Amino acid sequence: MSEERPPERAIASVANALSQALAPLGDDLVDWTARTARAVFGAAACSIALLNDDGSELVFTTATGGAESVVSGLRLPSSEGIAGWVATTGQPLAVNDLSGDARFAANVASSTGYMPQAILASPIETDEHLLGVIEILDRDATRAGSDDDLALLSLFARQAALALDAATRSRQIGDLVVAALAGLEAADGEVPAAMRAAIPARDEDGMAELAAAFADLASAGPRERSLAVSLLRDVAGYTRERRR
Repeated sequence: MSEERPPERAIASVANALSQALAPLGDDLVDWTARTARAVFGAAACSIALLNDDGSELVFTTATGGAESVVSGLRLPSSEGIAGWVATTGQPLAVNDLSGDARFAANVASSTGYMPQAILASPIETDEHLLGVIEILDRDATRAGSDDDLALLSLFARQAALALDAATRSRQIGDLVVAALAGLEAADGEVPAAMRAAIPARDEDGMAELAAAFADLASAGPRERSLAVSLLRDVAGYTRERRR
């Protein structure tokens, strides 16, 4: 029989798990990344396209400059265009004359009302998987340090990847908290079962650890169970506010 964890240890475990798992939603940071990249490169436009769930399409979720109102929401096959080439190969790309590049989807660009002349593109990826592509259109290639622009763009791509991971983690935590509250407030108090059901199949962000920490706290005693409910409600409120 395993030794029961003291209440103070259970509380400390929850605090530690929350501090590691909770992060601000990354959507604002993705927008900031696109705006800042455009300014740094002196570009006419910057866009970020993300792979959909099955990887068959690239969806332009963020755009600044150019025809941004048209580009946002644009979808294209994940193997099409410069963005598709970058997504398929996982390699960054610089093209200074798009008119002579067969990979350029001129028909898609024409439909937006903005026809770029040059492009920089880099994959947005974590250590585990590809998330999408960031593109810089018509940069100022005459500014100092422009020879290192591909390397610089990879830094912005990494920033976007971290922001998107933070957004995903926040959504997962919200789902986990709702499941935990349901388990704690149920008559049978099946916390571990309810929380386990909410843990993603690919538990890359420590959701299982967070679930176990709350389960330990809830089972430490009546006062600790009440504290767990209070914490979960506070976290649920926080995640709702961050999504607005």
